[in-house]
Amino acid sequence: MTENKDKSLKIGIFVDTYYPVIDGVIVCVDNYARGLSKYADVTVFTTETPSFSVEDDLKRPYRIVRCGALKAFKIEEYVLPLPSVDIDFNAELYASRLDIVHINSPFTIGLAGLRYAYKYGIPAVATVHSQFKKDFETYLKFEPLVEFALEKTMTVFDMADEIWVPNRRMQELYKIYGGKSEPYIHPNATDLRPIENRDERVRELYRDYGITENETVFLFVGRLIERKNIFFIARALGKLKQKCEKAFKMIYVGAGPDEERLRSLIKDEGIEENVIISGRISDRAKLADFYAAADLFLFPSLYDTNSLVQIEAASQGTPTLFLRDSVTSSSIEEDVSGYIAEDSVDAYAEKMLEIMNKSPENKAFVRENVVKDVYKHWEELVIEMLERFVELADSKSARRDLSYEEIFSDFFLNTKNKNRPDFDEIKRLFQKLESRGKSDIEAAMKAMWESFK
Repeated sequence: MTENKDKSLKIGIFVDTYYPVIDGVIVCVDNYARGLSKYADVTVFTTETPSFSVEDDLKRPYRIVRCGALKAFKIEEYVLPLPSVDIDFNAELYASRLDIVHINSPFTIGLAGLRYAYKYGIPAVATVHSQFKKDFETYLKFEPLVEFALEKTMTVFDMADEIWVPNRRMQELYKIYGGKSEPYIHPNATDLRPIENRDERVRELYRDYGITENETVFLFVGRLIERKNIFFIARALGKLKQKCEKAFKMIYVGAGPDEERLRSLIKDEGIEENVIISGRISDRAKLADFYAAADLFLFPSLYDTNSLVQIEAASQGTPTLFLRDSVTSSSIEEDVSGYIAEDSVDAYAEKMLEIMNKSPENKAFVRENVVKDVYKHWEELVIEMLERFVELADSKSARRDLSYEEIFSDFFLNTKNKNRPDFDEIKRLFQKLESRGKSDIEAAMKAMWESFK
């Protein structure tokens, strides 16, 4: 598909947090928006995260509209978006004249997108990125509250016309969680391409980090936090060193709040000379070199659903070793396009040793399959998304325009029993809409003010 200069299709992507915070969902949304913006008019609706910069937002090839927020208690870096009471956010949203809504979270921003879709009669797609029950168990710690939150979350997702999940296991979990809709599988992808001059670049990385040709190289990429099972990896490496006479190096690429605990454990396990902690690598080309240099990517996470890092590893033909029954492992075929170990330190170490001892032909077979079966570039995925968005938009072609009363009913319902907003703010809101082609401002303001009183 060639780039569309017309960009007549207007897509709104809704997500509850955004850059400069970084997580897998944010990276996905950024890649959706970047790719889709070549063919459509794309706006990301999100929140004012800590330390965000308008200048940075303007550098992106798509528009970003942010609403005010409150700091979320106990959740590092995250905030509680308040779209329903942000007058400027609502002005931008209702002036956007979207053709399709794509929500990536089921909370306040996602609900704002679903309300808009419902009012205008346009299609809404929801992507389920997370194992929400695990999140609720972590933060709520009370089973009735967990079940209540999960029920409400699934109710929100089921309001969408179509549900997308990244793999087969998430498809199953959606139903287990109580979802009524039948999800479609839309996997994640990566922006990385197989590197050129591979041997030369790998040798250079080996020189930089003191790695020898006879060493098996293991790799982890991600935040250094306990939830990623980084301590599990270190303990498995300790067991491996006891069992194995072959030389190996483990590289942790990343940084995070548990780095010092990890370093202490590495020392306790007696594997200091085997482990490198490189810090975070922001240069994507350099990161690709790490993936290419690795013989095996270690990812024993039970939290992730379809981690981007396993796809990044696959871009360089590097297979991943998962834990059995992890959601993210359902993207591979065992011993064909990746490996799976039982959920214990000993079993993981045993599987690492088994893989080290496989024949060169067997290793080449798996490396070839991981590229063929697991690797997917964002450009391919975005085309698939766009084609489906167009189909859905065409299926709901009778888009209805709303009166001003309907457009701002949510805002007034949410504020009428609180301190009234300044009248000049309301006037400014309608002036914004007028600049985008709206009319009858005085009549609309009068109607709105009467409903507000």
